[in-house]
Formats: sequence, C-alpha cells, structure tokens
Amino acid sequence: MRSAIRILRNLVLLLIAAIVVLAAVLVANAWRKPSQQIAVSPVAPVTIDKQAAAQRLSRTIREIFPDAIVVPGLMVAATDSRNYLDVTDNIFRFSPVRATAEDLTRFHGTNERLSVENYADMIRFYRRLVQNTAQ
Repeated sequence: MRSAIRILRNLVLLLIAAIVVLAAVLVANAWRKPSQQIAVSPVAPVTIDKQAAAQRLSRTIREIFPDAIVVPGLMVAATDSRNYLDVTDNIFRFSPVRATAEDLTRFHGTNERLSVENYADMIRFYRRLVQNTAQ
C-alpha cells in the first residue's frame, strides 16, 4: 500500500512539474515576438492500456526489467515522436534506461553517455520488443 501511495505521490508531483513548465513556456511566449516564440510539440494521442501495442510494450518491459513496476507516466521533454504522429496511433515515449542520480547530471551535458550495462539492456529490450510485436 505504501508503495502505491508513493507512486501516486510521485505521479502527482510530476504532473505539477509539467504544469509549471508549460506555464513558464506560455509566459515566455507572451513576452516574445511571434518569430521568437518557443514551439510546443503537439500532444501524442493517449493509448489505452488494453490495446495490443501497450500490452506488448508492458510485457517486454517486465521481461527485461522484472523488478520494474509498469505504470503510465508523463514525459515533459520534446522527443522525436512528434515526427511520427501522422504514421501511427501508438506512440510511447519510453526509453529502456535505468538512470542513476549521476547519470541524470550528464543528460544533454558534458560527457553524456550510457553505461555499458544500460546499453546492453537497451539492445536486449529492443530485440525482445521486436520479437513480441512480430507474434
């Protein structure tokens, strides 16, 4: 029960953070000329967990990362997924990386890299995802 409450609290905090970021972008855009405004990516369609694609992704995550709890989350960063909105209805902003506190300081910064273990896990994950979706 405590872990469920902790997960729910973290999801609420993440949602609040996303709202703050969106508000900051809106305020920043209000002060800029139209040619200098920050472009906001369109929101990807929400996929219901009962869909086959979501089930296969969830299954693959549990197979490769058996100690992970699979729950929906919110990604506030811009990703390349916006380029695929016209290609598919199933867009999942997910990266099979276990990031430590030290890793987080390197994202988009000096000496950005993945550990060898994370790289191997990513290869195993994508290989298994292809196998699971080809069934």
